Amino acid sequence: PVVGNPSVASNLVWTEDSQRLAWHAGGKVWVWSGTGNTPSVVFEWLPSGDLYWSPDGNRLLINRVQGATNAPAIYQSNPAGTPATLLLEGYQLQGWVDGNQRMALWRESRLYIAFPDGGSNYLYFNNALVNQDYVFPSPPGNWLAMGATEGLFLKPVPDGPHTQIPDCGGAVWREDGVRFACVRSWFPMARIGDVSSGSPIITENLDMYGDP
Repeated sequence: PVVGNPSVASNLVWTEDSQRLAWHAGGKVWVWSGTGNTPSVVFEWLPSGDLYWSPDGNRLLINRVQGATNAPAIYQSNPAGTPATLLLEGYQLQGWVDGNQRMALWRESRLYIAFPDGGSNYLYFNNALVNQDYVFPSPPGNWLAMGATEGLFLKPVPDGPHTQIPDCGGAVWREDGVRFACVRSWFPMARIGDVSSGSPIITENLDMYGDP
C-alpha cells in the first residue's frame, strides 16, 4: 500500500503494534500512518541515521549523523507525519532502556541515560574504547551490553557496577533479556551468558563448527 520504489528504501522500522512504518529513501525520512497509500516526509537530511519509534508508537526519533558542518542530534516527529523538530543536539540515540521508560544516549565515547523528553540525563558509562555501533540493550532494557576492543562490558540499568567479558564481541540478547550470546574474538566459539543473578556469568562455551 506504500508508494515508491522499495529498492531505494532502507532502515524500515515498524511501531511496536505494527500500525505505522518509517524508513529512509532519497535522502529523506518517510512515515506511513497505516492508512492510504501516500506516506509523509518528516525529515530531510543527508545522511540521517537510525530510526526509533517510542515504545507507545507516538513519536519517531531520528538520529542526525555528524557531518562536516553539523553536530550529531536527535529529532522527533509524531505519528501523523508532521515535520521533525530538534529534541537533543550533540547526542545519538542508542535504544530504549529501563522498561522502555528512558533512552540510552551516546556522546563523545560516553553513554548517558535520559528521560524521553530529553531533559535530565546522567552519565552511565565512560570508556573511550566502546564502539558506538556495538551497544546492545536487552529487550526489557534492564541491561546494556557494550562492545569494545577490551571485550564486552555489561552493566545494569539504571545503574550499577559493570562486568567485563574479555575476548568477546557484540551481544545478542534472548527475548526475555536474561541470557545473551557473544562471539569470542579470533576464535570460532560463542559464549552463552546469564544475568539472572544480577551479575553476568558465562554458562556455556560453544564450538561454532560443532567439533567434538
